[in-house]
Amino acid sequence: MAIIPRLSPNSERIASATRQAFPQQLASIGQSPDTAEPDLNDPILDALRGSNDAKRSVGIIDDYLDQSSPDQLLKRYENLAGSNISDIDSYLKKTYGVSTAKDKAYYSAYKSAQDLLGRPLTSNEFAQLAPSFYNPADFSSGITTGRAALAQLAERDKQNPENLKTKAPQYTDQVNGLFQDLLKRGASQDEIQHFGTLLASGSVDPYELRTFIQATPEFQTQEDTKFRGSLANELQGYDQDFFSKAKNDVLSQFSNQGITPGTSSSLDFALTDLMGKIATQRGQYLAGLSSSQYQGNKDAARNDYLSGMNNYLGQRNYTQQKSDQNLADFQTRGFNAMDYNTQRNDYLNFLNSQGGRGRSGLGGAIGPVLGAGIGAIGAGMVSGGMGAPQGAALGAKLGGAGGGAYDYLSY
Repeated sequence: MAIIPRLSPNSERIASATRQAFPQQLASIGQSPDTAEPDLNDPILDALRGSNDAKRSVGIIDDYLDQSSPDQLLKRYENLAGSNISDIDSYLKKTYGVSTAKDKAYYSAYKSAQDLLGRPLTSNEFAQLAPSFYNPADFSSGITTGRAALAQLAERDKQNPENLKTKAPQYTDQVNGLFQDLLKRGASQDEIQHFGTLLASGSVDPYELRTFIQATPEFQTQEDTKFRGSLANELQGYDQDFFSKAKNDVLSQFSNQGITPGTSSSLDFALTDLMGKIATQRGQYLAGLSSSQYQGNKDAARNDYLSGMNNYLGQRNYTQQKSDQNLADFQTRGFNAMDYNTQRNDYLNFLNSQGGRGRSGLGGAIGPVLGAGIGAIGAGMVSGGMGAPQGAALGAKLGGAGGGAYDYLSY
């Protein structure tokens, strides 16, 4: 409904009466009494008819506002706002000859709500909010109080779940951008709705949303995979260095047993096994590696790997040395037994030459067989399977010595 329509001939009488009732007020705002065009459908004009007293007119207008329902007042101010009025005070004076503080305060409540909320007030909201804008003793103070109350309503409005859902699509590009940047994929519709709602509510800001996505398992898995991949080829390059370092120890161990490269399948297997174990160590290290663990610091991860591999090879070398020492001790005991066997034979030969006791020969026959078996098992245990032949020979000699002694003593 237009606020200031052109007057029809039949309405001229009412308009003329209005101009005659408030000539001074109209003149004071620069409007000629002959050109003012009030809305003839405005009920306040009928209520003011016959009143030429400004104070009485203010009372009439305020009474009308007090007796109007919230819906009627909202309709009134909706019409006023639709007329693009730049100065409500001037407009009211032009229309009624006077302006009232209550009318201006209520209009301010309606306009402020539209500007802040982006929507018109409901009847209940207007009924609760409009009075807070009106302070008869101090107009400016009333407007300030009203706007504070309106700000609280705006905050509640902002946190309304239904309102937030309608605003979520506004953040689609922002949410999609973060997902594409961090997870290399677009956000799903549910993710857009969820995170868009959070952004609309102000519960999170874009920085906090980025931090949240970075803490998800999906992001961490991608980062770990990328971090491991960037190190995998580099660490693989160190495998040959570690192999060359440990290879010499293996060759030395076999050389001590008279085995040279290319002459033994056991040596070939030992070297192949060494390379496989180095690769296994690298794989196990990478499997437990995470980007967050090192904060993306490849140098620190690389140094830890090198240190771990050096410890592994050092421990492996120590174990082999210990095994070699056990075998050496076993061989020493064998040599001592061989010396005893020689001395025992010499002694027995001496006794035989003197017509002493003879031997049945059973112990001498069984002893070497049992001794060979025991020697092979013992040598295999201490040398990792590479000294079984030597152990068998040594065991046979020990067994022979023991069997002969049994033969002699049991004669």
